[in-house]
Amino acid sequence: MTGCRQRPARWPRALLALLTLVCLASCATESRDKWLRVFFDGVPPLDTGQAVAEATSTNAVAQAASRRRNRPKPPKYVTHEPYAERSCDSCHESMFSQKLSGTVMELCLGCHDDPMENRKHKHSPAEEGECLECHTPHRSKHKALLKFKGSQLCYECHEDEVSEAKVKHSPVEEGDCAECHDPHASDHPVMAPVAAAQLCYECHDDEVSEAKVKHSPAEEGECTECHDPHKSDHAALLKVAPAQLCYECHEDEVSEAKVKHSPAEEGECGECHDPHKSDHEHLLKMKPNALCLECHDAEEIAEGKHHQSKPAALCTTCHNPHFSDRKFLLRE
Repeated sequence: MTGCRQRPARWPRALLALLTLVCLASCATESRDKWLRVFFDGVPPLDTGQAVAEATSTNAVAQAASRRRNRPKPPKYVTHEPYAERSCDSCHESMFSQKLSGTVMELCLGCHDDPMENRKHKHSPAEEGECLECHTPHRSKHKALLKFKGSQLCYECHEDEVSEAKVKHSPVEEGDCAECHDPHASDHPVMAPVAAAQLCYECHDDEVSEAKVKHSPAEEGECTECHDPHKSDHAALLKVAPAQLCYECHEDEVSEAKVKHSPAEEGECGECHDPHKSDHEHLLKMKPNALCLECHDAEEIAEGKHHQSKPAALCTTCHNPHFSDRKFLLRE
């Protein structure tokens, strides 16, 4: 038709949207964000994604730093000097041989003093030259190049009777066997580094030597006559129940008696007697009459005419403190 202007063709909307997306995909991040805001509502600020990424990155760095701080430190090793100096031929036939150039004991005593020389008692592994039963030849996590720490090493050969016991001696419970025993040799039984009582007094106070009256086992330093040095089922590491222990040396006259003093009947000898020392005869904890008044009423005793006539008399003049065949524990 002449005289009419032809209208330009319109782009289909779908094609226009597709072209827009292609353009946006090829744009830089900031340009893409700008164009998205032109065509769409509710587009989040560009900073949000960056902030999340930065926060995530910061979190990861902090967690990594925390892991590094909490990572267990590698153990510090004790190294045998020849091994540290790479002097392998000090003990081996050559740098390239595993064969030793002598017996283990010969090699050890070539550098170390003989701990068994002139000693009466010797630990069997040391006496037989089996140093490597307890020590490693190159390096160890434990002092003295020991294979294991403390009692763990001892229990490789010796039976562990301590862990299940009711009462345990603290050095044993803590695995410090070498506090009381020499691992190589000694002049004293059971590998004690010093005499028994002297060993006990390294931790426990010596209250015996200056006392007026002394229990003979304590005076003679025979602590292990009454106490087990490792463990027990009784208080104070006693080997057996208190009364039973006393009757191993003292005669039991109580069990068959008609009348018994209750502490003696119940085996509570330690209620009246100190098992180690005292300033009073018979190892009494205090003067006899004062000891009786710990349990008996002084006013009731004072009411008796007989007691009034002899106030200074000892209770034990008339009463047996352990047993009797008469009431009131009378002697006659």
